Amino acid sequence: MVSVPIFRKKILILILVVVAIILVAASLGGSRGNHRYEQQAEIMGTVFTITIEGPGDHKMAAEAAFDEIRRIDRLLSTYKPDSEISKVNRLAAHEPVAVGQDFLNVLTASRIYFDMTGGAFDPSIKPLMDVWKEAKRENRTPAETDLRRAADLANLSNVTVDRSSQTVRFLKEGMALDFGGIAKGYAADRAIEILKTHGIERAILDAGGNFYALGTPLKKPHWEAGVRHPLVHERVIIRFPVSDAGVATSGSYERFFEIGGKKYSHIINPETGQPVEGMLSATVVAEDALSADALSTSVFVLGQQDGMRLIEELEGVLGILIWHEPGSSEDFKISVSSGLKDKLELLIPAE
Repeated sequence: MVSVPIFRKKILILILVVVAIILVAASLGGSRGNHRYEQQAEIMGTVFTITIEGPGDHKMAAEAAFDEIRRIDRLLSTYKPDSEISKVNRLAAHEPVAVGQDFLNVLTASRIYFDMTGGAFDPSIKPLMDVWKEAKRENRTPAETDLRRAADLANLSNVTVDRSSQTVRFLKEGMALDFGGIAKGYAADRAIEILKTHGIERAILDAGGNFYALGTPLKKPHWEAGVRHPLVHERVIIRFPVSDAGVATSGSYERFFEIGGKKYSHIINPETGQPVEGMLSATVVAEDALSADALSTSVFVLGQQDGMRLIEELEGVLGILIWHEPGSSEDFKISVSSGLKDKLELLIPAE
């Protein structure tokens, strides 16, 4: 056995300690400190991206936020047969169905926007959505009788809630709910609250068209949001500042389906039973992600005139609408709400 002098042992130990500190610092470098940290997860049929700046355990906070989004997805996804909403859709026409607080929160908010928009926002249009999905699979337009039958079921007023027993009941056989126009916003708001409990004060939570901007970046006075060109998707044509607010865009230029060579919007007008025509995108800024999510869908359905009128009537709500006017030689037009006109960078003229 070779002996090592004491002073050399001390130097060796010191070197090992320094190396260990460096390795620990490197392992934490991606999750803790004042740098920029980003993490992604595929949930709710889209990619959620959390970007964090400032102090805190970024990795732990982001993972906790993603866990919360997954929890909401397990409750509200119509693609999961064991979710709360799937159970409600199966049973609520026959008996009261007990639901949790998250379900009630989303249903209550949905009713607020249903009433506010005169039914333009209506999660009870799932039967209509199913008719169009079946028609798409068979590459045909739906039969008028099928559309009328499904449209008769679309009325959120026929969903009742007993708050004392925390149960939900459908008043018509065949009704079904789909929270696709509001669930991502609710999940984003819940995730932001989780980030806050972990001490995060500066972050962006992006849910592919829906996001919430928490605080401000370290080196800038605000985060920046963008609106894509409706025909050249890689190009951003509008930029505007945002902080402590939710932003959502509903659009037909990315999410659409084709039947017989014709493109249809994935957003259905509850009143007509038909996919929305004319509107290309509706971007809404609101105090929370849920409101932005629900309002962007509502405004898209209402159309340019009624949609912009609603935006202007609501305090703290801003919006950008892109639409095509029938018979116009222009590819599209843009309307910007009065509260946003002086804040954005617009690369083409607005109305």
